Amino acid sequence: MSHFYTQQKNGKVKLLKTVDTIAKARKHGNCSKSVTTVLQLFPRQLRGFDINNWRERRLIALARQHPSDTEEKLLERLWGYREDIDGSVLTSSEFGTKLHAEMEEAILQKMAGADYHSDYRHFYGKFLEWLDFSNIEPEVVEHSVMDSKRRVAGMIDFIGNNNGSPILMDFKFRQGNPRRKSYDTDLCQLAVEADIIANERGINIDAIDCCSVIFNCENEEMYVKLWPTEKIKWGVEAFDKLNDTYNFFTGL
Repeated sequence: MSHFYTQQKNGKVKLLKTVDTIAKARKHGNCSKSVTTVLQLFPRQLRGFDINNWRERRLIALARQHPSDTEEKLLERLWGYREDIDGSVLTSSEFGTKLHAEMEEAILQKMAGADYHSDYRHFYGKFLEWLDFSNIEPEVVEHSVMDSKRRVAGMIDFIGNNNGSPILMDFKFRQGNPRRKSYDTDLCQLAVEADIIANERGINIDAIDCCSVIFNCENEEMYVKLWPTEKIKWGVEAFDKLNDTYNFFTGL
C-alpha cells in the first residue's frame, strides 16, 4: 500500500488517509509520497535476497495449506501473526503498531518526569534503560518531516540528544535474532530522514547518529544497531536513485 502526505498551512504534515494509490495521488495533487512507499522499489534481489521470489513461493505454499482462504487472508498470513500478552492473535502489522504506541507513550511519560507502567514494560523498559545508560535525552517522538524537493515525507520514531548531537532511531519488531534483522531498507529510511533533519537544522549529516532499534517479538531481546557514517551516505544516495525512478515513472 502507498501512503501520501500533505503539508498544512501551519507547517504540520498530515497523512491523506483516502489517498492510497498513485492514481488517487495524481488526482489529489499537491501531495508527497512516504519514504517507505519509495522504498518498495528497493531491488533486494540485487543485494542478495529476491523478496518477490520468496513472496511467490510462500503464497503458493500457503494457498495449498489453506485452500479456502481469500486472497486478503493469504496476504495476511504471508507476514505472519503474533500472540499478544492476553493470548489474542494479531497480525504482524497490528502487533507492531501496538508496540510502537507503547514505546511512544513510555518515552513521553519519561520526558514528563513520570514512570509509565503497562503490561508491555518488558519491551519499552529495555529501551528506557538503554537511554539512561547511554546518556541520551529524548527530544521528540513520532516526528514528521517533509522534503519539498524530493517530494517525500517521513515519520521518525525517536529523536534524541546525544552529547549535543541529534540521534535518530527507528523501532522494528521482528521475529528472530535481532542482530540479524536489520536491512538496507532500514538504513535508507533513516538515512534520508537524517538528511532532511540535517538540512532543517543547518548541520552536516555526519553530526547525526542513526540507529535501528530491533526487538525480537519472541523473547523481547533488543538490539540497537548504529549505522556507520559511510553507510548513511550510501543510504541517502540509494534512496535518491529510487526516488528519481519513482518520480520518473509516476510523474509525481
